[in-house]
Amino acid sequence: RSSDLAVMNVGYVEARKDMDYDCYAWHDVDLITENDKNIYYCPSDETKAIHLTKVIHKNGRTWRPYSSCFGGAAIMTKNQVQKTNGYPNVYWGWGGEDDDLFFRLRANGMGFVRPSDTLGSYTMLVRHHKSETLNPKRCELCWFLE
Repeated sequence: RSSDLAVMNVGYVEARKDMDYDCYAWHDVDLITENDKNIYYCPSDETKAIHLTKVIHKNGRTWRPYSSCFGGAAIMTKNQVQKTNGYPNVYWGWGGEDDDLFFRLRANGMGFVRPSDTLGSYTMLVRHHKSETLNPKRCELCWFLE
């Protein structure tokens, strides 16, 4: 399995070549917003990124992210991406990368906000392939645990 995060970072680098955007959205392709009023906008406060994924529905179950989860759908300003150095490229398999980015934000004096349950509600598409393998080294990789 390739690192989805490396692809996101490459997307950021390539987008910067196209135009010097002020804002960047990171979005898992298997998440579909349930509310068309969930507006993807650039954070006005440089100390707060936006984590859009407040509630996820999958296979009839509801999942709410834990406090340090920063995955699924998120928006950061150019300065926030540069200060955190984007997503870590060391994760292969599932797990740890969203926490790592959260702690990168925190280490740089930033946090994030989330919309209400109604606005930040997503459906996760059902995958018709083998589930991702939990990365057994995910906690060893988190730079914030050193």
